[in-house]
Amino acid sequence: MTQQLRDKTTGYSPAFERSGRLGTAVIVMAVLWTVDRWLTPPVTGLLVANHTDTAFIAYNVLVALSFLVGIATFVLVGCWLGLARRNADRIAPDQQRWSKGWVWLSWIVPIVSLWYPKQVVDDVWRSTVRDPVQPRTEWWWGTFIAAVALTWLSPIVIPSMGWVVSWVLVAGMTTVAAAFWIPVVQTISRAQDTLAGEAAPTASRQVFGPAPGDDFIQRGGYARPTTQSFTFAGEPAHAADAAVHTPTDTPRFDPIVPRHPPAAETVQGPNPRQATPDGRETPANRWQRRHWLLLAIA
Repeated sequence: MTQQLRDKTTGYSPAFERSGRLGTAVIVMAVLWTVDRWLTPPVTGLLVANHTDTAFIAYNVLVALSFLVGIATFVLVGCWLGLARRNADRIAPDQQRWSKGWVWLSWIVPIVSLWYPKQVVDDVWRSTVRDPVQPRTEWWWGTFIAAVALTWLSPIVIPSMGWVVSWVLVAGMTTVAAAFWIPVVQTISRAQDTLAGEAAPTASRQVFGPAPGDDFIQRGGYARPTTQSFTFAGEPAHAADAAVHTPTDTPRFDPIVPRHPPAAETVQGPNPRQATPDGRETPANRWQRRHWLLLAIA
C-alpha cells in the first residue's frame, strides 16, 4: 500500500493528509444535528398549545440554532469529504467518478443531489478501505433521504398527523441515518490515518531535487552526484562515503556537480603550443607553426 502512495511522475511519496480530526468534528456535528431534531417536537408542541411570547421566542431560538447547526454540518462534511477525496485521488485516481468540485456541489445541485453525494463517498471508501462498499453506506443514504423527505413532505402529505408527530418521525429517521453515517466516517478516517502513518517515514527520507531517472541534468551539462540523500550526525549517506565523509551536526546535502570540460594542457618544447585534451595539436597552433616556418625559409 505504501508503494501505491508514491507519485508516478516524481517517484516520491506525495503529501498524504490525516483526516481523523475532521472526521471527529463531523461525528460531533452529526450528534448535534440529531439532538436538534429531537428538540423540535417539544418546542413545536409548546408553540401549538400555548400561543405565548415565551413559546414564540423558544421556537425562534430553535430555528436559529437549527440553521447554524445545519450550516456548520454542511461546511465540516464538505471539508472532511474534500480532504478524504484528495487522499483517495492520490491512491487511486482512476476510481473517482466525479471531479473535486462535486464534493460540494453534489449536496446542493437539484436532482443529482439524490445520488451524487453517495457516489462520492462510495468512491472514497473503495479507494481508501480497499473493500467493496458495505451495506452501511446504502442504509445511511436511504435513511438520510427519507429524513429529508419527511422534513419537507410530512406536514403536507400527512396533515392529520400534525406537526409534533411529523417531527418525531423526522427525529427518529435522522437518528437512524446518523447511526449508519458515523461508522462510515470512522472507517474512512482511520484507514486514511493509517496510510498517512505508513507514508510519513518514506516521505521524510526522500531526496530534495530532481526525481530518480530524470536525465535533463545530463542534457544540460550537469552530472548527477553519486549520492543524493542527506544524512544526520553519525549516519553516512552511502556505504562508500563512510570513510570519506565525517559526521557533522547539521544535515549534509549533496550538490549538483557541474561537468566542465578539462582545461587545455600546455605542451612544453622549443615552441610551446596548446594541445587538445587528447594530446593532439590544435589547427590554429599548427597553422601558426607553419607560418613561422615559411617566414624562416623566406
